[in-house]
Amino acid sequence: MVGVLLALDVGERRVGVAVSDALGILASPVKTLTRTTTAALLEDIAELVREYRAEKVVVGLPKTLRNTHSRQTQKVTSFADNLMKALDVPVVLWDERLTTAEATRILRGPDDGRRKGTSAKRRKRVKDNVDQVAATLVLESYMAAQRSGAASPSLGDA
Repeated sequence: MVGVLLALDVGERRVGVAVSDALGILASPVKTLTRTTTAALLEDIAELVREYRAEKVVVGLPKTLRNTHSRQTQKVTSFADNLMKALDVPVVLWDERLTTAEATRILRGPDDGRRKGTSAKRRKRVKDNVDQVAATLVLESYMAAQRSGAASPSLGDA
């Protein structure tokens, strides 16, 4: 048994959260946290770790398409360092390139959001859920790599 994993898609204002089943097979979106202060966000995440009895937290690491670090990479790495200090479970950084774009595509559906007259309600649904779906994609990628034995040596992997 793998144990429950919690995944985070960390953004400037919002953090998408996803959780796995105990076997590490299924990933499901949970919620989107709104960042007020870092301390409050860390406490919200710690509460989710307790609630779901997560054994590890996977944090999406934004890299450029050329596999290099950006300003956002540094911000997420710093946040993950704070998270490691605040939690009693391992924190793993995992490549999240293109997950937000893929999540947006999934939520928009087959018309790719280009349909004339796309409703404000539909655009809001995409915006409200994209971070959760991105976290789910990060978690699915991590679990697939774990199952195949090809997990990369991401910073903080335990």
